[in-house]
Amino acid sequence: MDFPVHELYSGIFRIGGLINAICFIILLYNGTLMATRHWFYIQVCGLFIIGSVIMKIMHLQGADIVLILPNPFIILIYIDHFRKKPEKRPLDVVKLLWVLISFFITPLILLRIIPSWPSMVSYALMAVAMVLWLMDRFKVEPGEEVLDDE
Repeated sequence: MDFPVHELYSGIFRIGGLINAICFIILLYNGTLMATRHWFYIQVCGLFIIGSVIMKIMHLQGADIVLILPNPFIILIYIDHFRKKPEKRPLDVVKLLWVLISFFITPLILLRIIPSWPSMVSYALMAVAMVLWLMDRFKVEPGEEVLDDE
């Protein structure tokens, strides 16, 4: 009896997607994006994405176009937000890479142009971003011991 590999991948993608979403929300609420004018434009793009997903579920014409259009705008808006930051830390660079990769490959996956495994890069970048955020949050320097031996 063969092991159903597609079920393993399906489980990994579901868990990875859930963890990715949780980390995204944590980083979003603790970041600087929501305090800028860029946040409004990203919310508008998000509404278009939600609307296009609903249109796709309902099999309405034009759903694919509406799904693709907001993604380049989100990328451009975030690049502008990143460019205007006075101090660019490693976490900011990783978040920029995550936005570039996630919002570039997500519509390609949803439209079945590419397989879903490239989203693992997005999951890995989000994990790195979360680790960097936790290190910054708890002020842990690389190479520093976290636990005291007292």
